[in-house]
Amino acid sequence: RKYGDLRAIEIVAAAGFDGVDFNVEGYAFRPAPSPLDLPEKEFEEYFGAIRKKADECGIAICQTHNLCGKLYNGDPEHDKKVLYWAERGLKANQVLGCDITVVHPISTFDWGADTPDSVMHEWNQKMFGDILPFAEKYGITVCPESFGVCHGRGMHCADNFADPEKMMREYECMPTENKGFCFDCGHTNAATQFGFMAPPDFVRYFGKRIKILHLHDNDGILDQHLVPRQGGTINWTELFDALDEVGYSGFYNYEIGLRYGDHLESMVMALGGYLREFTEKRGNV
Repeated sequence: RKYGDLRAIEIVAAAGFDGVDFNVEGYAFRPAPSPLDLPEKEFEEYFGAIRKKADECGIAICQTHNLCGKLYNGDPEHDKKVLYWAERGLKANQVLGCDITVVHPISTFDWGADTPDSVMHEWNQKMFGDILPFAEKYGITVCPESFGVCHGRGMHCADNFADPEKMMREYECMPTENKGFCFDCGHTNAATQFGFMAPPDFVRYFGKRIKILHLHDNDGILDQHLVPRQGGTINWTELFDALDEVGYSGFYNYEIGLRYGDHLESMVMALGGYLREFTEKRGNV
């Protein structure tokens, strides 16, 4: 949003990162014409230029965010538009050369803490069932994501899918081979206040289903998206050990909230070296 797609890729490459998590979802809400709404030729040119820049910079588009489940609200006209954007997002994945995407489950935060489990299950399976044919068409692996705390709107509670057993049920019920799992360690860490398993145990529970990661830290209460070891409570050494145990071999994707205004570029540069060392030393820095 600050630098534009092409310049942002250049900055990420200069900072020493290997790849990016590309937020396709964000294009749905850009001023008209949204890139997702462009005619086919212009659509492919737009996302093709991003892929070309990434290739030139040696940057992999290692995963994307597609339309979040919180947008799918049960209103037929609204959901039809969301589904259209989701399909275009999956097509963008194909043009970008990225074969994996995150789709958030429908969340308690948007549907309310008193929503019955059966309703959450029914609507999540409907949403994923609507999206998956397009994922199969474009050859994209869809990954639901682990959730954590719902904070705000008068709520401070666990999300329905903070419960790993419920999340596993949703995953296993997805009717496709084009699926993996996105482990978000910050969400899982915040859910421990409600008695759910710690991030390393969650990794062991989902095992080889985990195809992509969202790595960030927090205080175990709120979803803060902190730089690891900068005020959070996650045991990173144990977490890396668990990822090694289950044979995780994908990208180590850090989903950190960078709110540094005019200093954003210099902060990204500093984080490149820090996060590479942090990952290579398995959290022992």
